[in-house]
Amino acid sequence: MPSHPASPPRPRLSTSLRASLATLAGLLLAAALVALLSIAAPSLRGSVLAAAMALAVIGLAWLDARRQQQADAMACMQLDHFHYDARRQRLHVGTLARHWMGSTASARWTLQQLLPDDSDQRRQLHDALLSPEAVDIKLRLSGADGRLRTLQLRSPAQAKPALRRSGAIQDVSTAEQAQATLAQYQRDINALAHTLPDALLIVHDGVIAYRNPAAAQLLGPDPGDGQPLHQLLPQLQNPPPAQAHSLRVQLDNASGSASHALVTVAPFVHEGEPSHLILIRDITQTERTRRQLQASNQELQAMTQRLFSVQEDERRAISRDLHDDIGQAITAMKLAAHAAIDEPDLQRRNEDLGLLLEMADQTVGRLRDLSTLLRPPQLDALGLEAALSWQVRTILRNRQIDYQVDVPPLSQRPAALCEQTCFRIAQESLTNIVRHAHAGSVSLSLEELPDASMRLYISDDGDGFEPDGPRGLGLAVMRERAHGVGGHLHIDTAPGAGTRITCHLPFQPATASQPGHPAA
Repeated sequence: MPSHPASPPRPRLSTSLRASLATLAGLLLAAALVALLSIAAPSLRGSVLAAAMALAVIGLAWLDARRQQQADAMACMQLDHFHYDARRQRLHVGTLARHWMGSTASARWTLQQLLPDDSDQRRQLHDALLSPEAVDIKLRLSGADGRLRTLQLRSPAQAKPALRRSGAIQDVSTAEQAQATLAQYQRDINALAHTLPDALLIVHDGVIAYRNPAAAQLLGPDPGDGQPLHQLLPQLQNPPPAQAHSLRVQLDNASGSASHALVTVAPFVHEGEPSHLILIRDITQTERTRRQLQASNQELQAMTQRLFSVQEDERRAISRDLHDDIGQAITAMKLAAHAAIDEPDLQRRNEDLGLLLEMADQTVGRLRDLSTLLRPPQLDALGLEAALSWQVRTILRNRQIDYQVDVPPLSQRPAALCEQTCFRIAQESLTNIVRHAHAGSVSLSLEELPDASMRLYISDDGDGFEPDGPRGLGLAVMRERAHGVGGHLHIDTAPGAGTRITCHLPFQPATASQPGHPAA
């Protein structure tokens, strides 16, 4: 069936106005009753008139109080009334609206006076007020205080077009400013969420309502239609608890590899609804660094214990050599000297003295070997280049290993600490090659670099080893020695592929006052 168009709604009076009119009607009825009583009982006319006057005063006072209440309420709401005369294109406004519009003297404004520079807004306002449809339009003009104001005009729909229109006018400048500020805050928050390096999720009723670009990169793109939280983060409690909390989880990220993340969940209000804010920080690199640091600490502790043990072993060996070898040799020399003194035969005395000289030479040789073992004299006397060459020949001597040494002279002698570090790293590397590598050839080179550093390079063609497998303390000691002087050490190896050790150390010229260096 065809439907008939609904008739426009008739204007209705406000509740407060209806109450005021009902009270006024009551007062008029009471006054009429008083008048009837005065006619019916002439003797009571004076009392009745007094009562009528009292009722009139009370009614007028009450009406004035109601008007003042309505005026105060309208002022609080920044609300006033207007009347529009379409024939003259003139707008009549109340006292409060006159203040907003920049004049308290005139209540009548033509559209030309009101909007002198905006013909489009004048035409739009006139057409809207002349139309029978409901009016809800905003005017932007400069107020009495010089700032731009926004006035909103509202009027209910009419049955047909009329040349006169009434309605309410309201100053919505503060509300619009608040909305603009809120919109700016929202844009700032969106920009912050967009540039945040951590993944950010907003979850409502267990469904992800928002994810920032970092979340898409870490967890994968948004599949659309609202992804349930438990599909993405099954480790989280569903629904999340009301209290904020954090936990560590392992994720399968978009690239297919596992990563570690710190997830923080906190209650949040999103679009007026209780929700949860979830912040996910990728701590894979932090976790990897933590594990490496833990492994390094364990290596350092083991190395420290090993160093103490090696130190005690060296002291025990030196004590044994001094006692068993050098001490016995000195004792034999002492006995030979006494025998030579007490020997009357000159020939036999000479033989004892010759034996004494031979034992002294042997003892001096043993002392030299022991001193060389503790610290090679070439390092102090001839420098790092000669000490490295001597060390390669000494360690690889009588070994079926071909070796090649490339140690050109340095421009200046390095500082004592760098010399000792470089020498001990080379010594440890060559010792490991002899003990474990089963190598057929070894190469050692030392090069001075333009960036005030020097590079020690040692390679062999031996068995090699697994870089991530179990390692002895020798490699840890070498690495710590390099780090101790501000350098770094890199080991390149694989099972069956030999080993290549590259050590970069700072090249600082030595000074004459440094220990271990001869004075200039």
